[in-house]
Amino acid sequence: MAMMCDECKNNLGSWAKAELSAAQVNRLEQHLAECESCSVASHNELAIVTAMRESQEIPPSSPGFEKQVLDVAIGRGRRSRKSLVDDGRSAPWVGGAIAAALVLGIALGFGWRSGQEPADELAQIKTDSVTDHRVTVVDESTDEHSVVKPVARNVRLAFRSREALQGVTLTVELPPHVEVSDYPGHQRLSWRVDLDKGENVVNLPLNILFSGEGELVAHLDDGQRTKTFRASLNGPSINGRPEPSS
Repeated sequence: MAMMCDECKNNLGSWAKAELSAAQVNRLEQHLAECESCSVASHNELAIVTAMRESQEIPPSSPGFEKQVLDVAIGRGRRSRKSLVDDGRSAPWVGGAIAAALVLGIALGFGWRSGQEPADELAQIKTDSVTDHRVTVVDESTDEHSVVKPVARNVRLAFRSREALQGVTLTVELPPHVEVSDYPGHQRLSWRVDLDKGENVVNLPLNILFSGEGELVAHLDDGQRTKTFRASLNGPSINGRPEPSS
């Protein structure tokens, strides 16, 4: 009997850890050969399991959401830059509570002005409910989108959770013309974070390298499901979209 997607994804962790029987591996890998979605999920699962086995690249959580993120992002954590930008984004976490408590929308504001002083920008990922899926983008200060040389910008990410959650993996993906200030050349970074009940805010220092369009993509992963949110950076008042949980 052919394997279905739900069964496949439920067994990916055991598959990546070589815990399945030969018959189970054969069924699962036959499904992976035919299903693009599960194949992508298997790549992510294998990458993170391999990385954790070799280097334990996700550091233990520390108090304070911003400290958790920035201690790694600006080089104060123990992880190397190479391990920080690994492709894997899932991490073992019991219960799948992300489906019941986490993120349902992202609002992003960028005011990029050449030759002017940088201003704090605002991005919010809200987790007020489990049914309202909204992603909006608002340019709060200007219609201009041109950058003639690298410009420093500070993006504020505010995550609101209805309950405290431990060990969630946050992954941020940036378009080619944007990078985290102390990680030149990297547009994908991942951290394990603990979310407090209520607001969890981090100011993320970015460099705008040149004029361009693209999306900010945020993933939240509890090891069983991933929620992905996209916000277009192409102009004012452009709607983005969430993707289904996987």
